[in-house]
Amino acid sequence: MRAVAADFSETCSCPWVRLNAVKVPTASYAISSTETLNYRIDLRWRLTAQGGDVAGLAEWTACDLLADRDDERGQQLKILWELIERETPTLAQQLRVYDAIRQRFRTEYFVYWRIIVALNDIAENAAWVFNAESEPVISQARSKLQKLVEQHRIDLEI
Repeated sequence: MRAVAADFSETCSCPWVRLNAVKVPTASYAISSTETLNYRIDLRWRLTAQGGDVAGLAEWTACDLLADRDDERGQQLKILWELIERETPTLAQQLRVYDAIRQRFRTEYFVYWRIIVALNDIAENAAWVFNAESEPVISQARSKLQKLVEQHRIDLEI
């Protein structure tokens, strides 16, 4: 994602928006046996000072420039987008391309991030299950599940 943001900065001379790779705070999660992170990376459009002036928003405001929104911010960004399309159609096409790339990376990265978080949860649960001190609780849970199966309250193979 950082490479895409850097490529946008090198390739496009856009006075209204920039594409930034930002760290989004999250709960801590392990990405290896020695490294833990408390953020995930996201690609976001941010207004420049000039873009903020046109849209009536502050510089660095996060914006989904190509989204079709009916709220006040959506209307403000629509004014900016119409200006970009009218004055610089080639740039508008480049922004569409980078927005498609941004959406694809955001989607795929989020899926991978959710998998890593789920694997962390599995590792934590497995550690608890295989801990000798957990045996009495697990044994009671198995007994309770067996009773519920026998009473036909649940359908489960134990």
